[in-house]
Amino acid sequence: LMEIHDRLKKLKAEELAELEGKEQEEEEEEKDGDGEQEQPEKRRRVKGKTETEVSIAREVDKDLSAEISAGDARQESRTKQREALLRMQECYAQRVQFVELLDNAESRLRSLLSSKTPTDVTEAIGVVVELRLRGVPAAAKAFHQVLGLVWSRHAPIKDAAVDAFFRMHLEGRDAASAAMAILNIYKDGHATGSLTHTHLASVQELIQQAADKELVSAKEVMPTLIGALTEPSMSAFALRAVTALVPSTAGHASVSTALPKLKEFITQQKPGTAEDRLEGLRLVCQLLLRFQAASKNPLPQQVCAGLHDISQQAVLIVVQHFVSGEIPAHWFSAAQASMDLSFELASLGKSALDAAHRSPDK
Repeated sequence: LMEIHDRLKKLKAEELAELEGKEQEEEEEEKDGDGEQEQPEKRRRVKGKTETEVSIAREVDKDLSAEISAGDARQESRTKQREALLRMQECYAQRVQFVELLDNAESRLRSLLSSKTPTDVTEAIGVVVELRLRGVPAAAKAFHQVLGLVWSRHAPIKDAAVDAFFRMHLEGRDAASAAMAILNIYKDGHATGSLTHTHLASVQELIQQAADKELVSAKEVMPTLIGALTEPSMSAFALRAVTALVPSTAGHASVSTALPKLKEFITQQKPGTAEDRLEGLRLVCQLLLRFQAASKNPLPQQVCAGLHDISQQAVLIVVQHFVSGEIPAHWFSAAQASMDLSFELASLGKSALDAAHRSPDK
């Protein structure tokens, strides 16, 4: 709107400048006319014009007609520009008014999302998703509220929240782009600071529900997510996404195969701070806790051995940080997760395994 206003001012300034120029030309012509009238009478008594004078007069008339047509063209062009700019000004003013109405409607939408009537909530979810897909900023906070509705006790509301999540992030994507979309959910939330612990839990539940409804194939996206562990900037997000998908049959099988990679992930010396390493360790322990809880059948001995090995390495890393004096705030949550994992795994496997696993408290 400011740009349109500036262009209208520019057109007006050009017209004023042209009018001033015409006034100056008329004044000069009047002066020239007065000068001609002051000439002696005898110089006006010319019986006829010479051929040269006639040709000059014709040339002047031609130039004048061309100048007039050019002026008309400029005037017509400015008129068209002014009409177009005024139409644009009206259009953009209406758009601004519409966006303001949407901004004012955000509070109404959020109140509907908290309604006790399931139909009001499901309809509000649909409106929020449509606005979010069209990039309306007012729907951003409301969409975060939609994420939390996955915990609703009403099945229609829960299903609507899962469908909204699918439409917003996963619809129309192949396996590779779907995996990257899941990673970007965590990445963008971390970069903007918009995802709280409650939002993270809601996103994890939404991913799991989408996999249960076969809206996303865990078998197809897991290789990309496991491969992202090698990227320091994406490893934490990949662990969260894998944790969300591990309860599914395909996700559980993929984690069983990826145990060596998880061990390599926590043992290798990666660039970064102690906080980053301990956070990665905590996420791995939480992943394996969820993996063990989702096991429907007794785990093979090879898998049990791999789990015990990772658990032992986790405890070792926690103790190493304690002994070296590196005890940031992340150390306590990592120590808690590693201890929880060691206790959960104490009853797995045969007695031939390391005796230390039988008494994790010692």
